[in-house]
Amino acid sequence: MALYQSKWIFPLFQGDSRSGKFDKKEMEKMGVITPFGSTIDSGGARLSLPDGMLFGLILFILCMVLFFRRMQPKKLLLLAVLFVYLGAVFSLTQEIILPGRWDISVDSTWQAISSIERVPFEVSGTLLENSRRVGNYAEFIYLVGGNLILLMPLGILLPLINPRLHFFHMLLIAALTALSLEGFQLVGNILLGYSKRTVEVDDLIFNTGGCLLAYLLFVLCRRIRQKQGS
Repeated sequence: MALYQSKWIFPLFQGDSRSGKFDKKEMEKMGVITPFGSTIDSGGARLSLPDGMLFGLILFILCMVLFFRRMQPKKLLLLAVLFVYLGAVFSLTQEIILPGRWDISVDSTWQAISSIERVPFEVSGTLLENSRRVGNYAEFIYLVGGNLILLMPLGILLPLINPRLHFFHMLLIAALTALSLEGFQLVGNILLGYSKRTVEVDDLIFNTGGCLLAYLLFVLCRRIRQKQGS
């Protein structure tokens, strides 16, 4: 995700640079860019990675004040990392869409639903074949590897926070999290009236698989450490 230069700390619009007056309609149309690169306008917002992490940290502080006062410092630190991580995931996968950009219709809703890639590994298989033909696997590695890595931290942080979680718990959490990410993207396509983001079953499989792989590696390392300590 591209970050904007620091000179865009202030709004990107002005009616007359010599007089210092601002055109309100132009301001509402173009919006603002935050110091960390998030774009905000009357139609919604797209958080940059730093702003997403900052949002997660702020949310954690609020939850700590309201709900986590008596929690142990170690668990608080892990929860803080979890909230920051979830904020990063939100910034990388989602967009805030306000009613000003909504363009909902029956046809566009049906088009968004029918455009879901439902066949497992069809998209990734096609991407792999295209990469093989051109002799460049960078895009395949970026997309498939990125989907595998996206929820891996979840497979480590959650069992650290709650050691009683088992494989079935992690499978359920990973699948629901991945399904939620794809579901929110589908809702975004419906609200916008066109398919801005592809919704694929491959993403669901790779997100879930990456989380479970990280969890299994974590469990393996934990057992090895326990055996060495005994």
